[in-house]
Amino acid sequence: MTVQPDILGEPWVNEDILVPEHPAAPGADRAVLVYQEQAPTRDGGHPLPVAVLYLPGFVDYFFQKELAQEFIDAGIEFYGLDQRAQGRAIGSGGLENINDLQLRNVETARAVRRLREIGHEKVVLAGHSTGGLQAVIYAGRATPGGPAASTPPAPAIDAVLLNSPWFALHRKQPLKAVAIGLAQAVGGVFPDAGLGMLGADYVRSLHKDYGGEWEFEREWKVLDEMPARAGFLRSVFSLQAELRKGLGIQVPILLCTSGKAGDPVHPTPEELAHRDVVLNPQDMWRLSNRLGPNVTTRIFPGAVHDIAHSRKDVREEYAATAIEWVRAVTS
Repeated sequence: MTVQPDILGEPWVNEDILVPEHPAAPGADRAVLVYQEQAPTRDGGHPLPVAVLYLPGFVDYFFQKELAQEFIDAGIEFYGLDQRAQGRAIGSGGLENINDLQLRNVETARAVRRLREIGHEKVVLAGHSTGGLQAVIYAGRATPGGPAASTPPAPAIDAVLLNSPWFALHRKQPLKAVAIGLAQAVGGVFPDAGLGMLGADYVRSLHKDYGGEWEFEREWKVLDEMPARAGFLRSVFSLQAELRKGLGIQVPILLCTSGKAGDPVHPTPEELAHRDVVLNPQDMWRLSNRLGPNVTTRIFPGAVHDIAHSRKDVREEYAATAIEWVRAVTS
């Protein structure tokens, strides 16, 4: 593995995880694993026993180094995985040009194996938004004998940590049914067709240039509207349908959400600051019983969509809760 300096600055480094190129993700032939350089030898020449592997959401990438540092300071290593067609691993096909999200199970499996090779005894798979959906699908694939298990089962993980996962489209009926039907009908034939837009209000509310607290790479987490492609949406809705049937995940799961949803199309400033304006937490709570028998739900009033980017007191509570839970389920 070739390790190189990362855009996050010292001590962060990254390495490529090569994946076979596929027509459903043209030009994307790698994922990128991001971690601190001392991770393999942090604990007296050895890695820490427990590590978190984080999957970002749609039009997103791993840059939550403050949250990661809190885990590391608590004795839990933290890795981010930019998957094919996103962030550090966009490829020549363009940002989020992927029509089959199950392809990303390949790099997740290889990243889990890499963490085991480094020497971590326990691996917690974490995911935000679309990354949360992908995390539970992977966990289902890694559950031997489960209804969603792959053959052979994917490399095992020890727990799942979810930050506002995308379990359902945040739209009212009948618009939701129309959107899903259109994606299913059009996505397989015209995957590049646009079916709506990802609004810019929420992302801009996070950035320092628009009054937020954060800086990030605008080419990877764009500040303008982003087309929602039919092929991508068709894949998302397919995985959500599988979730609704039940995944049978046996490892512990922590589901973390905001307390309330905001308007996903025309959010007010108050909603942007204190609610999830991308997804509806009620959908997450409603579908949590389809994950498996060992699900703990924690609600964070005042949280935004990515809880780690909420106001300081909320994100500190989130970090403390997640760390305490990871310690408990991996001890």
